[in-house]
Amino acid sequence: MIPVTIGHRDYADNQEQYRTSIYYPLIDSVLIELNHWFSSEAMELLSSISSLCSKHEKFLDFEIVKPSELHLDINPNELQNELNVLRSFLKNKNLSDTKELRCELISFTQAFPNAVLMIQGAMTIPVTSASCVRSFSKMKAIKIALRNTMSDERLSDLCLLAVERDFKIDFGHVVDDFSANHKNTRIMLR
Repeated sequence: MIPVTIGHRDYADNQEQYRTSIYYPLIDSVLIELNHWFSSEAMELLSSISSLCSKHEKFLDFEIVKPSELHLDINPNELQNELNVLRSFLKNKNLSDTKELRCELISFTQAFPNAVLMIQGAMTIPVTSASCVRSFSKMKAIKIALRNTMSDERLSDLCLLAVERDFKIDFGHVVDDFSANHKNTRIMLR
C-alpha cells in the first residue's frame, strides 16, 4: 500500500517527482511495518532465543535469556543457577543449533528442568508465530477468491485444507471410509 498525496506540486524533474511520490512513501510504509513486527519487546525475545545457540557470543547468558524466562513462567533464581552449571557442562560439546542442545539435555531433564523448558519454549515461538501469519494470509486469500459466499463452517474447512496442504491425502481411502460408514446413501461411491 502506497499512500498518495492530495494536491498538485510542480517538480524540477522526474527523479524528484518519483522520489517524493513513490520512493519516500514506500520507505515510510516499510519502516512502519518493520517497527510493528519487530518492536523492542519482540527483538529482546528474539535475541534471548538466539542466545540459546552455542555459536552465540553470549551463549546461555542469563541477562540475555531473561525475556524468554518471563514469558514461560520459570523461576529466575533456579534458571540462573542451571545456566551457570549448564555453560560449564556444555563447554566441550560441539553443538550446532538449539535442536542439538535440546537433544543433549533431554536426558538431563531432572537436573535442568527450567533450562529444558526454556529451550523447548524458545524452539516453539518462531514456529507458532509463522503458523498464525500463514493461516491468516491463507484465509484472506480464500475469502477474497470466494467473495464471502460461503458459510463459516465451509470457510473453516477450506482454510484447514489450504494451511495443511503439505499433508498427502489418499482420497480413495477417504471415499472408502465414508461409504463404509454411510451405507444408506443413494449415491454409489464405489
